[in-house]
Amino acid sequence: PEPLGWALFPNESWYVCRKVDGAAQVREWFLHRMDPDRFPAPRHDIPFSTILAALGRLARSLHQAGVYFRDFTDGNVLVTPTGDLTLVDLDRARFLPVPLSLDLRLRDLSRPGVTRPDDQAALLEAYFAPEPVPPAALQALLRRRARLVFWDDLKLALRPWRRRE
Repeated sequence: PEPLGWALFPNESWYVCRKVDGAAQVREWFLHRMDPDRFPAPRHDIPFSTILAALGRLARSLHQAGVYFRDFTDGNVLVTPTGDLTLVDLDRARFLPVPLSLDLRLRDLSRPGVTRPDDQAALLEAYFAPEPVPPAALQALLRRRARLVFWDDLKLALRPWRRRE
């Protein structure tokens, strides 16, 4: 989104951007995909596969530009009514002068709530297209995702005051 201003303080930072009218978090597609009985359909009528492919392409373009987002979660990627993706909460992003290693790229790709292995494979296919997915990439992504979920659960257990509703 268009930046309007920012401020840095010793223990926090603020970034203000223009509101993206009608935007939805990509999380809506992932939650509905995970449990359609519990979570409503996304507010935009865009197929899940289209969102997943766009997410893979977006990640690839960031990484090719040397951007290691570090907070590439499904809450920080917005979907416009036309299906375009945009990023918010950029304070943890790092701009690296060298190509990102496969490990760093998979760290970013493990953060969105893509829970099903077949969806993770589709995300990697969109990310690496038109080249084939490296043979060990899917297993590495699955391990990274499992580690991330473990740490998130551990943090919630250790800090009960931050529990999600």
